[in-house]
Amino acid sequence: MTRISALLGACACIVFWSAPAHAESVTSQLTVSHVVETGDGTEVLEPAESVAPGETLEYELVYTNETGMSLNAFTVVGPVPEGTDFIEGSAQTNAEARLEAQIAGMGWAPVPAFRAIVQPDGTVIQEEVPAEEYEALRWRLSGEVAPGLSVQATYRVRVED
Repeated sequence: MTRISALLGACACIVFWSAPAHAESVTSQLTVSHVVETGDGTEVLEPAESVAPGETLEYELVYTNETGMSLNAFTVVGPVPEGTDFIEGSAQTNAEARLEAQIAGMGWAPVPAFRAIVQPDGTVIQEEVPAEEYEALRWRLSGEVAPGLSVQATYRVRVED
């Protein structure tokens, strides 16, 4: 079993906003949980202290605006650590936001992400980038985050075999 701290050690969650930065401006919390299916088919989340190949983890990012003013251009970034694969369709947020993925050699692209492939005859086709190639996720909020409100984003990854 691999220690979850090794996966978390590679994680860096970032938040940007257009207000001046203060130490107490925005609080953040990252929670990583095992997704466990119960006997009746429902899912429960349990603390992830260690992980094993094939397991599914859920990342929850929560940022709370404690600045006393509305924040604009708010962006939340969550990691897809090395040794894990993003599970397509699992990303959610409680805010109006555009989801983007970071892909090696491409930078940030809207999800689903596409890349141009040049064919032998010179024509170019668009090919969807497999979710397994996502290195991080980014939610770019379209509105303000009012004082006292929280932005929550969740997504799942599968630990590689």
